[in-house]
Amino acid sequence: TTFTVLNTGASPTGVLDVRVAGTNPDDFVIETASSTCLDAPIPALSSCVVVLAFTPTGAGARAATLRVQSSPGGIVTAALAGTGL
Repeated sequence: TTFTVLNTGASPTGVLDVRVAGTNPDDFVIETASSTCLDAPIPALSSCVVVLAFTPTGAGARAATLRVQSSPGGIVTAALAGTGL
């Protein structure tokens, strides 16, 4: 799954802190080779991507939260969900 993070402002963000948190964070792995948001700012009027793989460690409903934070810039989150077999 790919998430696009946009900077619609006229200034760059601070360096981004990207992490997965919540109930089952180990089930959602950030693909570092494909993600362009890791440990970098987003220039003004630009974007970057965070690519996640769902790798469930158990059966049933699995949930977590993708959290992207920078200062300046703020915090954005996205709910993550999947079903392990």
